[in-house]
Amino acid sequence: MCKSNMCMKAVKCLSMFFVCLFTFVSCATRQDIALLNSRVSSIERRVGINLSRKMDTNLSLVRKQQARIVAEIEQLKKSIQNLTGATEDNRHLIAKVVEDSQIDDIKLRVSKLETEVKQIQKYLKLEPSEFHAQKESPSNSQNQDTRRQPPAQIKHEVRKSNEKRHVLTEKELYQSTLNLFKEGKYKAAIDGFRAFIKKYPHSGLADNAQFWIGECYMGMKQYERAILAYQDVIKKYPKGNKVSNAMLRQSFAFEAIGDKTSARLLLKRVVKLYPKSAEARIARLKLKKM
Repeated sequence: MCKSNMCMKAVKCLSMFFVCLFTFVSCATRQDIALLNSRVSSIERRVGINLSRKMDTNLSLVRKQQARIVAEIEQLKKSIQNLTGATEDNRHLIAKVVEDSQIDDIKLRVSKLETEVKQIQKYLKLEPSEFHAQKESPSNSQNQDTRRQPPAQIKHEVRKSNEKRHVLTEKELYQSTLNLFKEGKYKAAIDGFRAFIKKYPHSGLADNAQFWIGECYMGMKQYERAILAYQDVIKKYPKGNKVSNAMLRQSFAFEAIGDKTSARLLLKRVVKLYPKSAEARIARLKLKKM
């Protein structure tokens, strides 16, 4: 009986202990939550204050920037006004320059006309004074018309005779066109070589001219056109002295457009067909690097 009472008291004591412990823990938990809420609120307030300060600062900066932009706009307006005035001045200057250039052009034309008049005088074997006297005297000019050709026809014949004296031979035409290529005037050189081939289709230099057309296109970095030009050398002049060189250069053009397979095939063909040539030596070196 005594033991039973003691057990009951122990149970009651433990129950009271746990109730007190739970109440304490519950109170502690609520205090912690309240503390956390307080801290969060404090942080929110600080953030709000900081945001407000930043907004005030930003507004101040915006106002300053606006004031600066307005000042810059005013400055730009003044600059535009100054430029407008300068443009008007420049217009007058340009008009003056154009007028001067027109005067220079007129002087140049007069000089050319004087040169032509001197050529006519030389052709007619006239002294300058005699020529002017004939020009001023209507009766004299009428008499001269019966004995001499009109000046227009004389000019034509003088030019015609000059053209005859300046006709280039086959080699001169080829060399003058080759000089254009050497000077980097590729378009003019292409036209010149084509004209040469048209005028001298059976010339021993025709294959050379066609080859240089390909070189012009290479210089202009128009590699596909260069390939076609070299192909004309190979097809149209198979017995010429430029076939091996055309094949070698054609391989370079193929490589330039990224077709290395065709480039290798052409290099191997050069080595096979012209094993002892300078082109073959270059082709072998090129194949080793590819």
